[in-house]
Amino acid sequence: MNVLFALADPSLEMINTIFSTTFFDFVRLLEEEWDSLVQAVDDGIIPELEGLEGLKDHLQVHPSSLLHPDTDLTHCLFRTN
Repeated sequence: MNVLFALADPSLEMINTIFSTTFFDFVRLLEEEWDSLVQAVDDGIIPELEGLEGLKDHLQVHPSSLLHPDTDLTHCLFRTN
């Protein structure tokens, strides 16, 4: 989930973790799920990701949801990959 919101935030400048394995898992998930994550940013819809049981619906419909459709950001993300 953190990967999705990090990708959707164009103002993100730093990712900080205590353990290097956490960062490696972050990068691995980013690589493995790149297409679905970019599509989620484009659509503004949280994809089916492992560990979201019971959270996805709440996060998606919450009025202050951080994920909104962003086609401009999606075009930028596809150019950098």
